[in-house]
Amino acid sequence: MKVIIGTRGSDLALWQAHHVKDKLAEQQIESQIKIIKTKGDQIQHLSFDKIEGKGFFTKEIEQALLDQNIDLAVHSYKDLETTQPKGLCIGATLERAHVADVLIVHPSAIDRTQMFGLKQNAKVGTSSARRKSQMLFFRPDVQIEDLRGNVPTRIEKCKESKYDAIILAKAGVDRLEIDLSDFHLHTFDARNFVSAASQGALALQCRSNDNKLIEVLERINHVKDALSVNLERSVLKSFNAGCQVPLGIYAQPNQDHFNLWVSKAKEADSTPIQVFLSGKDTQEMANQALEKTLNPIKKTLLWPKEESSEAPHFKMLKTAGITIKTQEFIQTKVLKSTIDLSNFQWVFFSSKKGVDAFFENTSIESISKLKIGAIALDTANYLQTKGCTVDFIGKENSTQASAEKFANTVSKQERVFFPISNISIKTAQRNLSPDQYQEQVIYQTFLTNQTIDISGVDAICFLSPSAVESFYDQHKTTPNHITLFSIGEKTTHALREKGVEHITTSYAPNSMALARTILGAI
Repeated sequence: MKVIIGTRGSDLALWQAHHVKDKLAEQQIESQIKIIKTKGDQIQHLSFDKIEGKGFFTKEIEQALLDQNIDLAVHSYKDLETTQPKGLCIGATLERAHVADVLIVHPSAIDRTQMFGLKQNAKVGTSSARRKSQMLFFRPDVQIEDLRGNVPTRIEKCKESKYDAIILAKAGVDRLEIDLSDFHLHTFDARNFVSAASQGALALQCRSNDNKLIEVLERINHVKDALSVNLERSVLKSFNAGCQVPLGIYAQPNQDHFNLWVSKAKEADSTPIQVFLSGKDTQEMANQALEKTLNPIKKTLLWPKEESSEAPHFKMLKTAGITIKTQEFIQTKVLKSTIDLSNFQWVFFSSKKGVDAFFENTSIESISKLKIGAIALDTANYLQTKGCTVDFIGKENSTQASAEKFANTVSKQERVFFPISNISIKTAQRNLSPDQYQEQVIYQTFLTNQTIDISGVDAICFLSPSAVESFYDQHKTTPNHITLFSIGEKTTHALREKGVEHITTSYAPNSMALARTILGAI
């Protein structure tokens, strides 16, 4: 048995084809590679959303399969349409590479005090509507310009300063083993900057009546990754969308169920609606994703903190149709303190209020030679607005997990300064030895003396245990029609101690994750 493998001719496509050739060789199957040029390869002057039709990287290869000029097609799975042409099938999904996108920043455009380490008003290259919508959402100051060509060509354009930064799939960069040591790299979290459906996966396509080859392909199929990809493509199919649509879909298996993140915008320059769903019924999840991103959610949400209406989580919630009422559930008072940082290598912040209190007592210059840590993404982003470079950002699914990771980051010879409140939970401190840190109370937290008004409210968010304490000091119970959301495990535990049973907890302890959780559950 000898198999003819059809592929595009780019460096990445050829890497993929040779990877499959090696996999077949492990099964004692001889193969050869045949290069086929596609419409997408021939049209290099237009962005993807301006090329008419779908499957512009796959049609010619699929036709070669149907014409029996090749036996097996190797595709980047995200290039394939969700419905297989008659007579063809997916014989195997290979083990998935890194799912996320990576931002590659030219050295002249690096600014570590800005989100993603990218300077203000930078010129960013991408031809993906999905990447455009999410990049502009998080960084509305940047200028997006179209970028086409194979992976090495795009990187070369960035190296030549034609762009300040470019966005690529990390899987492609990793597979080609390109030296990017001259650049600053920011690998996005696929849950926050949602990847394309089936990104990082390879699809092996063959004729549906080629039983001998199908039997071979079943032996190299990666079942777990195939299940995730199938869910992502089910969602993609429900949207009837291709590369022209600003749509990101990422599924993650979690024991006996799936977690799913979806990002959908009307246009590349409009605010995306992002939802988080969790469940076992993949078709039901696909239907929910479609409904929740396309239909307005006419609900009123009480958010227990006064924030800018331009905050990304507020913009997204409002775009989805939610009315937001804001009110501070707690009050704080800064304590005038002398802060001596001479014997420390780190300063670690656990809240935005702690950041404000710290800088009311000292200057940014005082920590210019120190490393800075933040318990979660919200605090890190806030530190960057103050002009700080954040060296450690807690990105785990819980503050406890982030605290443990931080403890492993700090060397035994380093000491950490913790600016805290009078009721600090001290999650990070508990993972360090006593001689590794010192804490100082620089602000006090009180229950609010303002009436917390819940009239007309459909849902309430809780961002801290102290907010829970303040709310239930005034309201002994919450009406059954009000849905309760918690930003993390500690806050959920505080709610349970108040006798609350039905709580939806954010999948990660930050405002954007909480907003996605709300849109998926409300």
